[in-house]
Amino acid sequence: MPKQVDFSQMEWQATPYPGVFVSCLEEEGSGEIPDFTSHAVRLDVGSKIGPHYHEREPGWMELILFPDGGDFEFRIDGQVSEYSTQMPVYRKIRPREVYGIRNRNRFPLYFFSFMKPGFSGFQEIVEA
Repeated sequence: MPKQVDFSQMEWQATPYPGVFVSCLEEEGSGEIPDFTSHAVRLDVGSKIGPHYHEREPGWMELILFPDGGDFEFRIDGQVSEYSTQMPVYRKIRPREVYGIRNRNRFPLYFFSFMKPGFSGFQEIVEA
């Protein structure tokens, strides 16, 4: 991964969630569920990814990386962590862990999502 990512040059796709956009960076494997996926995610000003979990098999994992830090809240299983940093932040998510992210900044929040096995589609997301 390059040291500096130009998020403005990515092709963003809308999601079912207002103010949340994704750009697929890599998808390995074939079939209904890829072996691995990586996405860039843009969370617009004032937007949030509400509390949710991924209905996935044991052994599934998502790593979320905020390469430039940011000003945001990260909620996981009822615990709230507040970040206001320019340093990278990462969080590991397991199946059925309820989490959410809220952008508190005056500009978009960007992060990467790495899933193994990969993202199978928005139908795997359950709002909590």
